[in-house]
Amino acid sequence: MASRCSCCTDLGIESIQHLFIQGDLAAVVWKHFMMITRQSWPRFRTTSSVLNLWFSMGKVGSLERFIYTLIPVSILWELWRERCRRRFEDNYTVKISQGEHIIFRVRYWALRLSKFFIPSTRSSDSFSQVAMSLGILHNDPPVKPPILVYWTRPPDNWVALNTDGAACNNHAAGGGIVRDRHGVHLAIFFTYYGNGTNNEAESMAILEGISLCKSLGYCNILILTDSNLCFKWFYKVFKIPWPLRVWWKKIWDFATSCQVTIEHTYREGNYAADHLASLGIKHRGDGAANCQVDNKFKQILVGDRLNIPNIRFRQ
Repeated sequence: MASRCSCCTDLGIESIQHLFIQGDLAAVVWKHFMMITRQSWPRFRTTSSVLNLWFSMGKVGSLERFIYTLIPVSILWELWRERCRRRFEDNYTVKISQGEHIIFRVRYWALRLSKFFIPSTRSSDSFSQVAMSLGILHNDPPVKPPILVYWTRPPDNWVALNTDGAACNNHAAGGGIVRDRHGVHLAIFFTYYGNGTNNEAESMAILEGISLCKSLGYCNILILTDSNLCFKWFYKVFKIPWPLRVWWKKIWDFATSCQVTIEHTYREGNYAADHLASLGIKHRGDGAANCQVDNKFKQILVGDRLNIPNIRFRQ
């Protein structure tokens, strides 16, 4: 049998949605913070949809993400606390402005806890106005200067194998390009792998690239990948997930039969392979890019060959 809500004047039926989102007391509290943060209600006002809306705001590690996570959690806690007080404390007096008291407590926790939070990422420009409305001191980490990223040339008698994987809507593809130290491309490929994750695509692209190099007679191979995980997996620093171990066993087998080394590069130094992987996703098939037809790909290759850097902006 459903219980009556203790936080509404009409004593409606209590449910999770009613208590935390739709009730009279909850509506007052949510309205205040939705106005401050200038957010719109989701299409369906359920507890999960509202939390997903708030939890998706801001970058991970930023004060913005911290506040947008703390506020809804504090609201739910204070609403539940108020409900239990009204129901189980015999001498508890319900105040007319109880919604304002809950708003005050939520803002108090945001103000106090934000002083101890050390952000690692900068918040968005629009958050400064929200922080001012909440009375929070908005401190962002200093802006890191941009850096120049060059394509890494292989040593003499070596080839550079740039690989990259891509995944979109559960579709995975990989691509790679083999070049000598002068930037002349020796082989190009992109492959569609079907359903899969980004890590699967990254791993399979490396395996396919090494196999291609060996079939062409290149045994001194410098692998360049922007996946830090693959870089660590190659040297067995991190434990490889079991679905990927079959691919990495083959990669290690190739590495023992050839002179293979791997280096991590930023994405800005791996634009050629990134472009090829995106073609695999786009066409959902296997193939190679023609730099005489694909102007974007041609610009990337010419820039790498002439040692023109790409700019990496760091947050």
